[in-house]
Amino acid sequence: MPEHAAAGLHGAIGAMNTLRVQIQDAAKRIKRLGESAQQMGELAVLAADLAEQAQVLALNVAIQAAPANASGQGLATVAGEAQRLAVRSADAARLVAGLVQALQSDTHDAAASMERATQGVVAGARLLDRLAASSPVPSPTEPT
Repeated sequence: MPEHAAAGLHGAIGAMNTLRVQIQDAAKRIKRLGESAQQMGELAVLAADLAEQAQVLALNVAIQAAPANASGQGLATVAGEAQRLAVRSADAARLVAGLVQALQSDTHDAAASMERATQGVVAGARLLDRLAASSPVPSPTEPT
């Protein structure tokens, strides 16, 4: 095999190894994104729980204010506002939960894609290594 072909083969092996390392680094970053998405999902569940508790509290205040006279009217108004806020909070929590689920799904898909790419690069590097080993090609560090 001509010397320029040998250099090209060894260059390809080096490039494949560099690509493998870069893909593995990207896969680690995607994994961390997935972990962050999981934590965000837990926070969305907490927000939904808090919104539900706020709704119950607003309902209890409204019940307590119902038999009261004029002073209870102000309390009933506050309870109504608290109820509306609780409903909006619950809606926002559901929206966040949906976005987090989509993020988790996309992150999982990206991680799987990166794993497949890594496997492809490793297979390509092995093929190039076998080709280099079976050819009478001196490595760049060997004397010619």
